Amino acid sequence: MFGLSRLSAEGKVGVATGVVFFSMLISRTVLSERVDITTRARLFRAQFLLLINSLLLLGSLHIWKRVVTRLCGARLGVATWSHRCWRAAVLLFLSLAHCSYLSMFYLVDTEPHWLSLLSFSCLGVYVILLFLLVVFGCVGRMLQMFSRGSAVGVSGSSRQTVLALMLTALLAVYGLINAAQPPQVVEVEIPLEKLPDSMDGLKMVLLSDIHLGPTVGRSQLQRVVTMVNQIEPGDPFEWRCRTAGSPQPSTRLLLRDRYPDHGMDVEKAVSGCSEEHPIVLLAHQPRAAKQALQRRPDINLVLSGHTHAGQIFPLTLLAFLVNPFFCGLYRISEHSAVYVTPGTVYYGIPMRIGSRAEITLITLKSA
Repeated sequence: MFGLSRLSAEGKVGVATGVVFFSMLISRTVLSERVDITTRARLFRAQFLLLINSLLLLGSLHIWKRVVTRLCGARLGVATWSHRCWRAAVLLFLSLAHCSYLSMFYLVDTEPHWLSLLSFSCLGVYVILLFLLVVFGCVGRMLQMFSRGSAVGVSGSSRQTVLALMLTALLAVYGLINAAQPPQVVEVEIPLEKLPDSMDGLKMVLLSDIHLGPTVGRSQLQRVVTMVNQIEPGDPFEWRCRTAGSPQPSTRLLLRDRYPDHGMDVEKAVSGCSEEHPIVLLAHQPRAAKQALQRRPDINLVLSGHTHAGQIFPLTLLAFLVNPFFCGLYRISEHSAVYVTPGTVYYGIPMRIGSRAEITLITLKSA
């Protein structure tokens, strides 16, 4: 009879991750209507932390084998003091990475706590290092197929691990410095059909994904506010706007793709919009922007965010693959366009690699 004792450490963690994920599905469906909202929120928080740390543990086992066991040897009894220090440093690093999401619930204040910044920085290093180790491991196995001796393969693997550590350190330092810079002001000119002459040349500032939380505080928000005030986009203009619950039907701009039930009702949002004026929709997720344009092709412009332009490599690859619009201006048709901002600050990990925080200054022009 097959037992868990026969599974490897990675296999056991994988089974535990599956159990946690299955329990989340049950609590979100079967138990959601049977418990009060406070209990449901606490349960989800605990399950979320367990799921995240189970996934991280899978990567931590791989990192430990490559960075500690392979470089220092498996036998602790014959290890030198430098090997012991290295093991302790890697263990501390992995522990901090695992604690990062705990700070989202327990270390949020007006300004970021130093432990939150440190743990999320370790999480960023973790992501980069794990990706490089996996890629170098795959490359090493391919090269080992053409090598004549296993000793050459082991030596090459050690060199690949050292190279991965060096590249991780360089990328992490660059990412931390890049994320600490003020957001760049990017000017974008977007032509709109049916734009009244009085609005031709109108300037708007687009902000997205500030993510106040464990690593973003009041000082960063104040810096963004100061920069926006210094832009001075032009003379004040009174826009007539509404959300789906507003009693006033006259609408030139739509606001939001989210409502109290966290759903999106495009038809309800655009109801009452005059066909004589352009429609501009704020839809945070690019997938919501795509759905909105499919349902209402008469929407002229959708402003989105959410992707962070990947924020850090290698998450850039994932963000590019799962979102219909990644970053920048997309001309969907002769009448419609989508602009996706990379975000004004960052989420969690205080790094940006392959992307830059942005304050977008949009100028509307008559098409």
